[in-house]
Amino acid sequence: MVTPEDAERRYSQLKGERDHYRRMVERRDEEIERLRETARLAERFARAKGRHHSGHAACDLMERFGVPCVRPGDELEMVKCACGDMYPPDSYGAGFMAANGGVCENCDMMNGGGNG
Repeated sequence: MVTPEDAERRYSQLKGERDHYRRMVERRDEEIERLRETARLAERFARAKGRHHSGHAACDLMERFGVPCVRPGDELEMVKCACGDMYPPDSYGAGFMAANGGVCENCDMMNGGGNG
């Protein structure tokens, strides 16, 4: 026969187990939500169009994992070619453009430069 004390002990034990499982489910729900956000950022990065938008999407994803990132527009004043390529002012690309009338090496190659 079950005594009232035994029933109370069993009730307390089951109540503790229920609370434990509720906390487990809450932690799993939080983890699932974090994974959904990561998947959303990854999909946004994969579908980004253009250098500017893909740069921001990549930074969002990198920051999600704690990796530092320089967002487009936050970098140093860049040297920009008409094709849209940009170079830091102290880079080879910027030097090439300065020596070739503001044309980057990709545009120079496409226009037949360097054959002489």
